[in-house]
Amino acid sequence: MSPAASASDGRIRSYEDFARVHAYLLAASGIPPPLHERLYRKLADEVFDGGEVFAVEPCEGGRQRRLVLTAEDPLGKESDVFLVDHAWSFRLPDALKQLREVPGLAERMAGLMCVDLDRRIETEESYEPDGESSGSLEHVLQIVEKERATIQQRGSDSAAWLELEELGIDDDMLVALDLSSKFPVCIDKAVLDGLPGLEIYNSHFTSKAGEWALSFCADIVGADNPCFSVEGTLLESIVTIDLSDRCIHKLPEAFSPSKLPSLSKLNIRGNPLDQISGDDLLKLFSGFTQLQELEVDIPGPLGNSAISIVEALPNLSLLNGVNSSSIIESEKHIVDSALQPRLPEWSPEESLAERVIGAMWLYLMTYRLADEEKIDETPVWYVMDELGSAMRHSDNANFRISPFLFMPEGKLATAISYTILWPTHDVHTGEECTRDFLFGIATDPKEADIIWVSMQVDSEVKNAIGLTDQQYTNQFPFEACLVMKHHLAETIHKAWGSPEWLQPTYNLETHLSPLIGDYCTRKRDGMDNLWIMKPWNMARTIDTTVTGDLSAIIRLMETGPKICQKYIERPALFQGRKFDLRYIVLVRSIRPLEIFLSDVFWVRLANNQYTLEKTSFFEYETHFTVMNYIGRMNHMNTPEFVKEFEKEHQVTLITETEQRHASLLYSRRNSEQSNRRVAMRSSSADRAASSITHRILLSLFLFAVRSESDPDLLLDYCVADTAAAASFHLNGLPCIDPAAARTEHFATSVLSRSTNPSATPFGFNVTLTNPATSLPGANAQGLAMARIDLDPGGMAPPHSHPRASEVALVLSGSVVVGFADTSYRLYTQLLRAGEAFVFPRAMVHFLYNMDVAAPAVVLSGLNSQSPGAQLVPLSAFRTEPRMPDEVLKKAFKIHGQDVHRIQRNLGG
Repeated sequence: MSPAASASDGRIRSYEDFARVHAYLLAASGIPPPLHERLYRKLADEVFDGGEVFAVEPCEGGRQRRLVLTAEDPLGKESDVFLVDHAWSFRLPDALKQLREVPGLAERMAGLMCVDLDRRIETEESYEPDGESSGSLEHVLQIVEKERATIQQRGSDSAAWLELEELGIDDDMLVALDLSSKFPVCIDKAVLDGLPGLEIYNSHFTSKAGEWALSFCADIVGADNPCFSVEGTLLESIVTIDLSDRCIHKLPEAFSPSKLPSLSKLNIRGNPLDQISGDDLLKLFSGFTQLQELEVDIPGPLGNSAISIVEALPNLSLLNGVNSSSIIESEKHIVDSALQPRLPEWSPEESLAERVIGAMWLYLMTYRLADEEKIDETPVWYVMDELGSAMRHSDNANFRISPFLFMPEGKLATAISYTILWPTHDVHTGEECTRDFLFGIATDPKEADIIWVSMQVDSEVKNAIGLTDQQYTNQFPFEACLVMKHHLAETIHKAWGSPEWLQPTYNLETHLSPLIGDYCTRKRDGMDNLWIMKPWNMARTIDTTVTGDLSAIIRLMETGPKICQKYIERPALFQGRKFDLRYIVLVRSIRPLEIFLSDVFWVRLANNQYTLEKTSFFEYETHFTVMNYIGRMNHMNTPEFVKEFEKEHQVTLITETEQRHASLLYSRRNSEQSNRRVAMRSSSADRAASSITHRILLSLFLFAVRSESDPDLLLDYCVADTAAAASFHLNGLPCIDPAAARTEHFATSVLSRSTNPSATPFGFNVTLTNPATSLPGANAQGLAMARIDLDPGGMAPPHSHPRASEVALVLSGSVVVGFADTSYRLYTQLLRAGEAFVFPRAMVHFLYNMDVAAPAVVLSGLNSQSPGAQLVPLSAFRTEPRMPDEVLKKAFKIHGQDVHRIQRNLGG
């Protein structure tokens, strides 16, 4: 039937109809045109034949799945197309509700995302006679535990038996079983004593490792010629050697430039190398004049900085697969080409629905509906079925996928969503099928799907650079520095730096890495880590999300450009609910500055009581205040709100003097133009309403001062405002109703967990209690506790706490402590477990673990909930902006190159 014949009712009856109705969708999807007709046939007949060509296999110890081509014949590039069903489609606010209410949905998603390992009983493989299933990690672990119990009964000399093939144990599951720790053996010493010349044992270098071991790792000797005598000339020919994961504590003496003069590629990942210093290793490697490529853990035996390694080895062209020049240019301290896959994490206490919410960001896809008139305000998120979700990421992917809406009736209302899968390279039987999760940045505009520019792109520009209508072009003018969220944040940062009244704000298009660093630092320090994602170009809280999940933050970028701001987790509340005040401001002139402000504001209130329960982040009416568009709004006029607010928070009416002080909030001094003025005019004739703005703003400040206190000032300094009648500062956190206090508010387990001291250049790490996150009952009590983990030989370098005295109690190890007073007299003591020492307030002090073989742990008490900390080395060499070189050179009697060397060593 011709397209004209099908036009009467719009139904798709032929390929021509399909191509006409879906023309834009086909072009946007990127599906090769030769596959369009084959796609139509499969869509029309609902042909899901992927199961005949592919198979889903468990991997990573059952915590992930992969897709493998099982067809007998290879699959050629762009030779076929496959339909992938959508197992779950939803709008983000509805996700948790659907998981809880739709029967079987949470169970299916948990199985698909591999977050039900502790609950799942596999029945896919074979069955044991007693009815137990085999092939699952849970079942195999049960068998391992039974064997272990049997050995404990019979004695350590008895044997344990585990049939790998019958139980369906693959390599990944074998690693996950961790048999070496469950069944420790005592034959290592006997073997090494009986074979004193053994150089490699269980893939690990022994203390006797030498030229034979090096030759084995360079593939000169092996299974075919294990007894081949090694000659010096053979070692001289070695170009590449892989020493990774050999448990090497010290490199063999044979590993030297004289023995291996041709060495150009070296891999030493996964080795402790703890019997040789990093400086000595760098000195050794610098002698290999032909060394071009190096693979090493960072942080690791060569230090914590890739830049320092590249500078110490100037002949190096690639470090961990990254070009050395790009490391220097980008100032990357950490580079790693061997990252492990990110797997879902959950706790046994979490429900399946909560586990899925945390894991789904590793599987979700998204699209946004649109027609000729408008674009849908909120994106649709979806999870592909088991086949599609098993496709893992690869930078060299051999498949591509794209969402596609099939409209059998020719209308968007009847559309059915699919994901289309097709090969982009030749794929052979047994090969894993992968896709590229990441967007790429093209240098040629003609090759890009999205063009990001700051200029107007008209038809002439398109023709000049060869752009097509299928390419998307942004049109956000940079002069929108006030009305666009990302430009507003940038404007504030340029004008004011990082003021206290602006939450940490990141433009995710340009500052994703700093955000991740901030997130990880907050997580390490036990600080609150809730963030709010806001689209640049949308209002009314459309596509705005509150989350504490880093994966969610990264994936939410896909629904449009956004900023990410630290969420204000403890806001002022009205009757237990969030609120905001909306003002109308008119700027008539910049120079001189003239602002017209309406004193009559209106209040916007959330509908639900405020809470930080994880499940509440999906409740719009709890965390947002714009209710005009959801059909349920609690309106309150301004005078009534002011009266109720003052009554709830015990604030009284303010005087005319205080009103004038509040009005200073709207003034701005400018040294370049002293005749600037601020014009504030009321838009209402009602004199009683004209002071409401001043009253409510000052009330908020007075409420903060009344409800937040601490015996010690929690600010580095408080500059007096001599021009005003009163000054204000914030100290501590707001208090809950005493009747709502619970026992857990006064207890914490945060100090029971050890941290990684090796993460810092000095070999120490600190866990500090925080009323906001770990010990609410300590708020305003003027105290804090800290756990200090010290590496063997690690040190908390000279530092001070400007707002606190400290008492340090050694829990384990031997620690030298000391402080210097203002007359530069040093008081020092060696402390052992159970012994304590006091550091007076603000005195520079240190802690040093003298034991180079064992770690140490110190517990400290401080008499301020915000003691502050200034590390002397960082205060001198890591300030922002940097302290002038001349100051440092004269203060420390050093040279300019010494300044830069110290800054690099400190990670600056």
